[in-house]
Amino acid sequence: MQLSEITFETGRPVDGYGPNFFRVSGEVFEGKLAILPGSCGPWAGFDDPSPFVDAAKELDVVFVGTGAQIAHIPPNFCATLEGAGIGVEIMNSPTACRTYNILLSEGRRIGLALIPVYTMLQVSNLSVARGGMTLLCGVDFSLSAGQILVLRGANGLGKTSLLRCIAGLQDPV
Repeated sequence: MQLSEITFETGRPVDGYGPNFFRVSGEVFEGKLAILPGSCGPWAGFDDPSPFVDAAKELDVVFVGTGAQIAHIPPNFCATLEGAGIGVEIMNSPTACRTYNILLSEGRRIGLALIPVYTMLQVSNLSVARGGMTLLCGVDFSLSAGQILVLRGANGLGKTSLLRCIAGLQDPV
């Protein structure tokens, strides 16, 4: 087996992503993002194909990351890019980032249009009590679309009370 270090001579790789952000070459960007040869910055979304059309001479294909799940994109956005001679590949954002990095390491002429993976549920410093006894204290977690959180534990430890608080059926402490 041969291992080779990946180098990115022609662009900036995506280092990571999380709820509503992307990290590109160590720099964090919040919200929607356009990565093009020679530039990287906020993007207005599908109503604005101009960053990609303006870079058409430097692009063969744009990977479109649609968030946590693959989704349809507006036909006008796709038609505008294809009309400028740019191929369009649609996938979820994590897959788009990985695919972009692989092709970037090969020196390909690519761009990336990214919709972030948004946080669907955020719980911060939640404390739960039942019958005057605190069961849980300082609970913190966030879930993005498609993520699953499993609550396990013995009877009486506060699993149902936690869910009732999150659903607004019970007041937190």
